Amino acid sequence: MRQSGAAGGRMQRRLCSVYKLIVVLFTIIWCFKCIGVDGHKDYYEILGVSRDAETSVIKRAYRKLSLKYHPDKNPGDEEAHRRFVEVATAYEVLSDPEKRRKYDAYGEEGLKSGFADAEPFDPFEAFSMNWGGFHFDFGGSGRRKGRGNEEPRASDVRVPLFVTLEELYKGSFREVLHQKQVICSKWTDCERVCGSCNGKGHKVTTRRLGPGFIQQVQSICTECGGSGKIVEKPCKSCPNGQYEKAERYLTVEIEKGMSEGDTVVFEHEGDEVAGFKPGHVIFEIYPVKHKTFERQHDDLWGTLNVTLLEALTGLNRNISHLDGRQINVKEENVVFPGQVLKVPGEGMPRKQRKYGFGDLFLTVQVQFPRKLSSAQKAKVKDLFSTFQLEPTTNNHEEL
Repeated sequence: MRQSGAAGGRMQRRLCSVYKLIVVLFTIIWCFKCIGVDGHKDYYEILGVSRDAETSVIKRAYRKLSLKYHPDKNPGDEEAHRRFVEVATAYEVLSDPEKRRKYDAYGEEGLKSGFADAEPFDPFEAFSMNWGGFHFDFGGSGRRKGRGNEEPRASDVRVPLFVTLEELYKGSFREVLHQKQVICSKWTDCERVCGSCNGKGHKVTTRRLGPGFIQQVQSICTECGGSGKIVEKPCKSCPNGQYEKAERYLTVEIEKGMSEGDTVVFEHEGDEVAGFKPGHVIFEIYPVKHKTFERQHDDLWGTLNVTLLEALTGLNRNISHLDGRQINVKEENVVFPGQVLKVPGEGMPRKQRKYGFGDLFLTVQVQFPRKLSSAQKAKVKDLFSTFQLEPTTNNHEEL
């Protein structure tokens, strides 16, 4: 019995040693993966955006940098060419949701290899695996799901921005006064280290499970709620409490060709909340109704009022466009009420295609005289008696 017990103890110690070695190796591999030992620069750093940046922010950063390093602007500059290629590569990955997901999880290797559906390896997961009938649970690893251990972000603030059709046609900048909640600048004077956990925010409890085995369980400190600090109340440095109001102007760029629902994002300009990164301020574009034109995708539609004389003899008219230019509309043939005249290339800028314009469509509305005198009627009859006019066809039976 003693030999059997001794053999069991040796087996248990060997399994424990092997287990610890595997955990250490996995942890080292994962750490190297996280710090990017392959030497490639981070795509987010290349574009100068945060890892939780929205697509519109990534697009603006790419457009700005690609213009800066474009070979046409930097002829013969190899460094600018290298940066231009880097920026294009980073944008190709981060602008594609699937590629971005793989890159966030596995880095560049994930884009080359078959890591499409695998979950990222968590070295702490090994602490609760079963090995040969022995269960090892070291507990309290403190990990949380998400992108690494990044600080969570507070809620975003969405602000409707009502813009004119002229602003969407020409592009514009709008100064907007933004009010937000900020943490009192002297709030640290109101805090002291929690004596219960010595400022750690958690406590560790050790339990012995058996000969050679212990379990350490980490739990949040109930005195400070995990912050490691105790707030003194009242506090002279911040009499209004931890938060106060602040104002600043944000310059919103309204790009040419923007549509309803498009957004302009200001990263981390939202309310400050303790323990969180500030959320984003997101301006949502809402066009106001225009008195002359109506937008349909990249095209503009309007009404062209013409006299009866113009309808019969042809028209040559100038109309004012959204940028103040005079657009010439010419038609030599007879025009009918409800007829649509097309002016190519005079619609809205095509933002999605990054070049060109839509078209302008004008629906003809003929202004008939309200009343004719007997003499005028006689002249009209005399004039039209010389024409061989055929009635237009319709779907109604002839009377």
